[in-house]
Amino acid sequence: MRPFLGRRDRPFVPGGLTRNRFIGLTSAAMAGGLFAFPVRSIADEGSVDPRLTAYGLETYNGAYTGFSSPQQWTTILNDYERSWLSNRNKKLVLHFHGGLVSGEAGKQGATALLQPYLDTDVFPVFVIWHSGPAETFPSVLFDQGGPIASPHGMLNRGTVLGARIDERESTGTCHLGTDGVEERLRFLNVASGPDAWAFMKGEIDRSFDAGNPFDVFLTWLSDFTKRNRAFPKTTLIGHSAGAIYACRLIQEFDRTIRSYLDAPPALASARFDVMLMAAAVRFDLFNETLELGRISNFRLFTMADFFEVKDEVARDVVVSKLSNDFQLASQITAAYPHSLLYLISGVLEDAPDTPLVGMDRFWHDPRFSINPLIVATKNQLNSMYDGGESRYLVLSKTAPNSEEGYRTAATTHGDFDWSDPETVDSVTHVLKHGFRDGASSDIAYPYSDC
Repeated sequence: MRPFLGRRDRPFVPGGLTRNRFIGLTSAAMAGGLFAFPVRSIADEGSVDPRLTAYGLETYNGAYTGFSSPQQWTTILNDYERSWLSNRNKKLVLHFHGGLVSGEAGKQGATALLQPYLDTDVFPVFVIWHSGPAETFPSVLFDQGGPIASPHGMLNRGTVLGARIDERESTGTCHLGTDGVEERLRFLNVASGPDAWAFMKGEIDRSFDAGNPFDVFLTWLSDFTKRNRAFPKTTLIGHSAGAIYACRLIQEFDRTIRSYLDAPPALASARFDVMLMAAAVRFDLFNETLELGRISNFRLFTMADFFEVKDEVARDVVVSKLSNDFQLASQITAAYPHSLLYLISGVLEDAPDTPLVGMDRFWHDPRFSINPLIVATKNQLNSMYDGGESRYLVLSKTAPNSEEGYRTAATTHGDFDWSDPETVDSVTHVLKHGFRDGASSDIAYPYSDC
C-alpha cells in the first residue's frame, strides 16, 4: 500500500505551523474556483481603465454594485445594439473572471484585456463579480469558532478515514499522495470551504434572480432578437469559476426561450460561441449545457496534468493573498502541493475526485475512459468537430508549431485569464477570425499516477 499524507508517519500539519493557523490560511484556497490571477501587486498594474464603465458590469452577490446600476447596464446593452445596427457582424463578448477575485482585482484584469479585445472589433463586456474573501463571505472564511455542521461536513463525518483513502486508491480517484489531507479536510469540513464554494456558485445563480443583471440581460436579448429578427453573435468566455457562469447563462437562456409560446425562429435556434480556460465547471453541468444544443463553437484552454500537479495553489494563496512569508508558504505547500482544480475536485465538491472540465486527467487518463458522463461529453463535442478533440481542446504548453488560436504557455491556474500572452493572443485571434478549422499540436506530457 502506498504511503499517504496525514497518517502518523507524516504529521498532517507541518512543523512550526499550528492547526488553527493552517486552517485560517488555507481557507482562502478552499473558498472557490477561484484563483484567477497570479502572484503580483495590484499597484504594479497601473490604474483602472475608466472605459470600464462603458464595457463592464460590476456585481456583488448577484446584484448591482460599484459603478453599475440598472441604468448603466441598460445603457451598455443599448450601446451594443446601436453598434450592431451599424455593423451586423459586431460580436457581443461576455467575459467572466474566476472566483476569489476582489472588485479591484477584477477591474485590473478587465483593464489588461479591454484594449486587446477592442482591437478585434468586438463589443466586450467584462463581468466583475465581487468574490474576494473580504467582500463576500468573511464569516465563512474567518470565523473558526463553534461547531461546523454543514451538510457537506455531516455527509463525511460518519466515514472511516483509512477506509475512504484505501477506497480512493483502489478506484483510481486518488490524488498523488494527498488523499489523506483531502479526506481529513472533507471529514472536518475545515473552515467551511465547501460552504464557501457552494456560496460562490449560489452567487452566480442569484445574478439571474428577478431584477438582477442577468435576468435583465436575458429579457433584453430576447427583445433584441424579436426587434431585429436576428440573434446577435455572442461569445461567452469563462475562466475557472467563470466557466460555471457561462454554462448557467446558456441554461437560463434556454429555459427562458422554452417558456415562450411564440418564440421567433431566430430566437428558437439561437446559439453561443464558448471559450473556457482552466474551467472549474463540473462535467455534469457542462454536459447538461451541451445537450441543450445552444453551443455553436467551443474551445477549452487548460493545463496538461504534468503542470496541473505542480501548480502549488497553497503557496500562491499565502504569498499573494495573505503575506510574503515564503517559509510559511513552503509549509503550507508541504500539506497540499497541487493545483486549485485538484483542491476543488478533491475537497470542495460533493464527492472526492469530482470530474472537472478543466482537468486534463479526466480527458485522457485511461482510468476515466469509460466514465459514462465523460464519454457522453466527448461524443457530443466530437460530433461537432470532424477532427476530434484536437479541434477544441488546447493543453498547455502547446508545441511551437501550433496554429494561431490554438496556443497557450500557461503553467499556473491564474496564467490563463490574462497573464499568459500566448493564451490572450489565441483568444483574441478567435474573436477576430472566428473558430476556423485548425488543430492544436499538444506535447505528449506524461501522466501522473496515484
